[in-house]
Parts: sequence; C-alpha cells; structure tokens
Amino acid sequence: QKSSLRIESDTIKAFPRCSVSNFSKLRANKRFAYFDRTRYISVLDSIDADVLLFLRPRRFGKSLTLSMLEHFHGVQHRAQYDELFKVC
Repeated sequence: QKSSLRIESDTIKAFPRCSVSNFSKLRANKRFAYFDRTRYISVLDSIDADVLLFLRPRRFGKSLTLSMLEHFHGVQHRAQYDELFKVC
C-alpha cells in the first residue's frame, strides 16, 4: 500500500503544528509535509449513517480531516477544488 505522506517541495521544513487545521492553508504552504487522507473521502461517503463519530486522541487530525471534507463537498470552495485535490 502506498504511503499517504505528502511532501510538496524540496524546501520542506517541518510538519505543521497542531494549530494548522484549515485544509486550504495547509495545501497552500509548500513548507509543510502532511499525511494525505483524501483517499478516505469515498469511504466516508459510502457509509450510510446519519452521524459519524471520530474518536481519536487530541492532535490526531480530526479538525483537519473535517476541513478537508468541507473543502471537497463545499460549493463555496469550488474555485479551489482543482488546486486542492489535484492528483500528484
């Protein structure tokens, strides 16, 4: 299985601090490496449930994952879609 670690440039400095929970800001900053969870969008969309509960420890990417889903499904983010979800 392929790794989901994404490194966008040779100028990588670090992983983002826990304060980066906005998907578009994370993707725009080429200094950060991050774990790409976009492959789980189709998995989450296929679940037939009214509520999904994410039980993970603090600083485990819950808010960033929700931001990713918001940018994927949100009509207000359609202008950024190709840039955010391009296939590498």
